[in-house]
Amino acid sequence: MIHAFRPARTVGVVVAGLTASLLVLGPGAADPASAAAPTAASCAKSGRWLAQYYRGASFSGTPAMVRCERRVAATYGAKRAPLAVRWSTTRTLAGSYELRSRATGTARLRIDGRRVATASKGKYAAAVRTLRKGKHTVEVRYVKKAGAGAVVAELVKAPDRTPPAAPRGLRAVAADRVVALAWSAPPSLDLRGYRVYRDGRLLRETATRRFTDTRLTNGVAASYAVVAVDHHGNASAPSAVVSATPKDTVAPKAPDGLVADAGDGHVSLTWQPSTEADLADLVLRRTGGGVARSWTLDESANSWVDSTVVNGTVYAYALVARDTSGNASAPALAAAAPADASAPGAPTGFAAVGKDGCIDLTWAANTESDLAGYVITRTRVDGIGGAVEFARGPAATTFADISAKNGVAYSYTIVARDTSGNTSAGSTVSATARDVVPPAVPQGLASEVRGGNVVLQWDAATDDTASYAVWRSDDGGDFVKVGVAVRSAPTYTDHGVAEKVLYRYRVVAVDGAGNVSAPSAPADVTLPDTDAPETPRGFAASAHDGRVDLVWNPNAEEDLAGYRVFRSAAGSPSQKIADLDPKATGFRDATVVNGTTYTYALSAYDDEGNESGRTSGATATPLDRAAPAVPTSLEAVAEDGEVALSWAANPEADLDAYVVVRTGGAGDPTEIEVDAGVNTYTDTTAANGTTYAYVISARDRAGNVSAASLPVTATPVDATPPATPTGLTAVAGDRVVTLRWDAGTEDDLATYTIYRAVGSRPLAPLATLRRGATSYVDTTVINDTLYRYAIAATDETANASAVSAEVTGAPTDTTAPAAPAAPTVVAGDREVALTWTASPEPDVAGYRVYRSLSADVPTTGTGIARLLPTPAYTDRDVANGTTYYYAVVAVDTHGNVSAPSASVAATPADQTPPAAPTGLVAVVVDGLVALDWADSTEPDLDHYAVYRSVVGTGGPLAGEAPLAEVDESAYADATVAAGTSYAYQVVAVDASGNASAASLPVEATTPLPR
Repeated sequence: MIHAFRPARTVGVVVAGLTASLLVLGPGAADPASAAAPTAASCAKSGRWLAQYYRGASFSGTPAMVRCERRVAATYGAKRAPLAVRWSTTRTLAGSYELRSRATGTARLRIDGRRVATASKGKYAAAVRTLRKGKHTVEVRYVKKAGAGAVVAELVKAPDRTPPAAPRGLRAVAADRVVALAWSAPPSLDLRGYRVYRDGRLLRETATRRFTDTRLTNGVAASYAVVAVDHHGNASAPSAVVSATPKDTVAPKAPDGLVADAGDGHVSLTWQPSTEADLADLVLRRTGGGVARSWTLDESANSWVDSTVVNGTVYAYALVARDTSGNASAPALAAAAPADASAPGAPTGFAAVGKDGCIDLTWAANTESDLAGYVITRTRVDGIGGAVEFARGPAATTFADISAKNGVAYSYTIVARDTSGNTSAGSTVSATARDVVPPAVPQGLASEVRGGNVVLQWDAATDDTASYAVWRSDDGGDFVKVGVAVRSAPTYTDHGVAEKVLYRYRVVAVDGAGNVSAPSAPADVTLPDTDAPETPRGFAASAHDGRVDLVWNPNAEEDLAGYRVFRSAAGSPSQKIADLDPKATGFRDATVVNGTTYTYALSAYDDEGNESGRTSGATATPLDRAAPAVPTSLEAVAEDGEVALSWAANPEADLDAYVVVRTGGAGDPTEIEVDAGVNTYTDTTAANGTTYAYVISARDRAGNVSAASLPVTATPVDATPPATPTGLTAVAGDRVVTLRWDAGTEDDLATYTIYRAVGSRPLAPLATLRRGATSYVDTTVINDTLYRYAIAATDETANASAVSAEVTGAPTDTTAPAAPAAPTVVAGDREVALTWTASPEPDVAGYRVYRSLSADVPTTGTGIARLLPTPAYTDRDVANGTTYYYAVVAVDTHGNVSAPSASVAATPADQTPPAAPTGLVAVVVDGLVALDWADSTEPDLDHYAVYRSVVGTGGPLAGEAPLAEVDESAYADATVAAGTSYAYQVVAVDASGNASAASLPVEATTPLPR
């Protein structure tokens, strides 16, 4: 790129950039040659400043870093911790000098130990001092407590008459009566502001890089230039001139009040006249109907009639106002749909004919081409109810109203309607439907004799039935109407009937119009005999063992059908227990229970079901006199502190209980009673070691007791094992596993057995310990082997408890390796290589490397790399210029970690030079040689060194002291002599002082004076 050329400043500027990797403070542009114990004096020899970095917001304690830097210029992010930086230099100075700065945070400026100015909150601060010839100390103290910030400072010869560089990149954007300007700032610390010129006249001085020129006239071009001004009043050369022409960009207001009124074959549009002074015309656009159209109207127009529309189509209109600058308003919108407004002719030939449940309507067809159909409106002539509408299509000429009710007079009106909704005048006729259909045949006729009468019932009608007629035939004779029933009560009671006569009934339905249905299916009924037989005589009861016998005298009735026997017991209700034939004169009741008193009664009944009264009650009580059978299969099983007895259940229904008798113990014999439904008993009072004899008898509810069974004997013994030991734990050590458990509480506890298994193998006894033991040490284990353990207890009767839950233990090596020797470090470019002597232990698995910014290196965690199998590591996660401290530990295969090695330090440094500058050109201008070259893309570029020699003298270019050091990719050599040919080369230098190869040389010859 081509730069504006300016003479280089003659006073050095010191810059130190803070970034994220300088001891958490940030790296600066350090001088590699002064990295070893620099001082203000040693830094000043190379034109640099001593930079001292402190953690925190005070200058106390030992600095975190000390080095030489070329400039005072630091930036840092908001997340940076509080810090303090002090730049100082000691030089031989004489005359007036200005020390100036800008800073966010606080920068205090000192000369010879006295504060001369303070910069803060981004504001410019400066002080001028006249110094006697001699050594003077200049200092910039910067403190950052919180938040993002920056500091820049310079020491320059006073008075400063060097103007700033001209502003660059001036841009102008024109709008409505305004022009907005913007530009790039020149790199001057003491910049005060900018002067803006329009057409060569000063408009205003502004402190920002933007300016808006207002109150301009549209259509008139203006030219602009900007001049930079510093705090000493020095003005730069003007920027490049730019021009701009403001113009009207404000669109007119959208037309107000747009209304679209649809007519028959046209649409009328109206709107309010516009008040815009610069209105040029109006544009009306229409869409819809498949064809878009537009019209340009005079600016004073406020209406328009569109006669090109088709009825039945929806059209959308948009009206836009345009001014004389071509700006168009937002559209005003409206829509309309023109429609047909002519009604069809009234239908003719309209007639109505009434039928049963229906009225038929007919009419002559209309001839209109846009006919949509017909609408028929029905009302009742008597005015009851509302109107009912029926719609028919355009081809219809008939309609059957099947919803009409018989006997009701209706009025019908018909109109024709076209596709646009226009309706004709109506035609009216009247008609009445007539009922000629008989009602349905009654269903479900049923008869019942009730109180010497016949009661008839049938299903209620669901049609228009008004009443019912009942017809009857006696013993097969003719049917005669015997009564009527209303619709709401489908039942009839016939009181004029006699016993043993066959009656047949039928029912017919009659509707309101007098129509009679066919007769129903017949229902037959005969009144039965109702005389009961005589009550039986001579009734008596006699009791026996398990039965009661009953006797009586026979009845003499010819239609006798049989007898019924009734029984009650213990005051319970009487229940029928038997039906007997008419010839019976006795009955045996074998379902009785001995000892229960029963009361019996007897009745007689005939063929018609008529039943006599019951006899007086006869009582009897059967009694049990037989003892139960002797219980069999008695068995005795001795257990721990008890004897379990069992026997075969007795079959007797009246069994009351079993009686068990025990002998052999203290206080025996002992008698135990067991319920009849149980055939087992457990004697829990038996003492272990005693022999007992048992017999059993059965007893029924009458108190009859069987003989005793054969005796059985049993001797109970202790069979209860101790409780399973609890609290078992296993603690693995180095070639040892220690087991512990809780002591058992049983009085008869004898021993403990320890079980052990390897891996998934079954447990096997390992050791037997006496009562009282609560721990065991297994010294027969092998390291790195998983063992499973369990424990069981045994009592004095040899009962063994269940085995406890398993625990595991895996003995392992717990001896750490020896500490490695201090590693050897070699610092490189953004890397540090470490090597150390391998540990002699055979089980060392690898090494861990730890890093710190202080000599006390913490060795917790996993270090800065994975476990290293070999004694070497290269750390590439480092920043050049930062001192790092390293320590190494050894880790064996069991994870035992050694003590750390002694710590060692290393400081990586940038050793990669930038690329050689390219594109160097030299141009002779007004007695100067102007150099320009391509910008370097190196991220750590610090400056360029310009070298010059006279062509033909054989003097070297790059390699000797440079002609100048510059920050930009351009330089103006004002020290040339007329009529001389010069050769130039440029070298790029990075922040670490690495210099690139020299560019290709270029030559320039200054002309002789005229």
